[in-house]
Amino acid sequence: MKYHLTKHYSGQAAEFGVSQSNLKQQVLKLKNIPPVQIPPPKNWQDFESLCCDLWAQVWNTPNIQKNGRSGQTQHGVDIFGSPSNAYGKYYGIQCKGKDNYSGSMLTLRELNSEVEKASRFLPRLECFIIATTSVKDAGIEMRAREITEENRKKGIFSVHVFGWADIVERLSEYPEVIDKYYSWAIKSNDPNEKLFESWYRDADIKNLQTNANIIPFQLFNIRFTGKFLHTIHSYLMKIETNLKVFPSSSASQTLKEAIVNFNHVATDVLKSCYEFENKYDIESDVYTYWIDTGDLPYHEQGQFIDLKKGILMVLFYNLVKAANYVIYIRNSLILDSSRTLDFIGFIEHFNPNSPLFGDPYPSPEYYPLYSERELEEVGLYQGLENIEQYVHDQVYNG
Repeated sequence: MKYHLTKHYSGQAAEFGVSQSNLKQQVLKLKNIPPVQIPPPKNWQDFESLCCDLWAQVWNTPNIQKNGRSGQTQHGVDIFGSPSNAYGKYYGIQCKGKDNYSGSMLTLRELNSEVEKASRFLPRLECFIIATTSVKDAGIEMRAREITEENRKKGIFSVHVFGWADIVERLSEYPEVIDKYYSWAIKSNDPNEKLFESWYRDADIKNLQTNANIIPFQLFNIRFTGKFLHTIHSYLMKIETNLKVFPSSSASQTLKEAIVNFNHVATDVLKSCYEFENKYDIESDVYTYWIDTGDLPYHEQGQFIDLKKGILMVLFYNLVKAANYVIYIRNSLILDSSRTLDFIGFIEHFNPNSPLFGDPYPSPEYYPLYSERELEEVGLYQGLENIEQYVHDQVYNG
């Protein structure tokens, strides 16, 4: 069945007039600002707060906090938390801006001293980061790698140094943090960009590829995270207002129509994900799509399961395709080609020769896009009923 579902959509990137090689070359540059134009915060308290907000995004966790208060023993750690992929292990950050706002460089003595202090932090760290306002230094970074190797043999934390240029590079990936601390540097009155950014942020498009085709289909059972469902639900509650308020009300009608199209798909995705009482693992925040076959005879249950799983797969595919259409419209509206955004890839299936343990090998990605015929004749998303009929025909008549 998987072959039929994917065959129907193959080659649409070419029909759209955009080669896959060109798509791969596009770079995500929502906020591409040189480090020299973004100065460090004026005082160390603000620098510490910026690092806390930034790494909360990098680690994808709200469970991050400052360590104690000024004057208390901190064992070399200003900020600590457990990243979403760290399985409960703790990471720590020392913000060295508070010690060297005079313009001096981070020294080897400071590096060694902070690492020694961090070794006494409890619970034990898995990773230790020194975030500094000073410029990058190859010697310091090499020493951090040497300490990491020494610590690895001891079974303790790795060490990483982020200079100010590294921090600004990370900031460029998280517009909401830039907006909080550097709104003066990126303020835009472009209503199209305002509307697009609210859509991109609230619908968590940055993680759509993972949530729409990696997590759901990398195993035999279809899965999705509670956070993904909650985010889509919250987004749909906000977006209607965002489409009406100034300056979004002045945005391109084509961009607004593309977002409304995405909303239709997102609504049907939620409806289908919630159709059954799904099994939930609270520790991993993952739902398993558990299909209730009801009173169907045994020989009909397999086809019914294929039907429901196929509908969900095509819905997720359409969600990615609808998102790519919004990105396409936004890219066509901006004048600066360096700020175009990559399209989202969809993994057709996972390699059957994957290892027995560890992550499976994905197949090559392709990029779901509306064809010329869909844009001119058929229209965009055709609705859940059409998808259900299409998948039904393949399962029962294919």
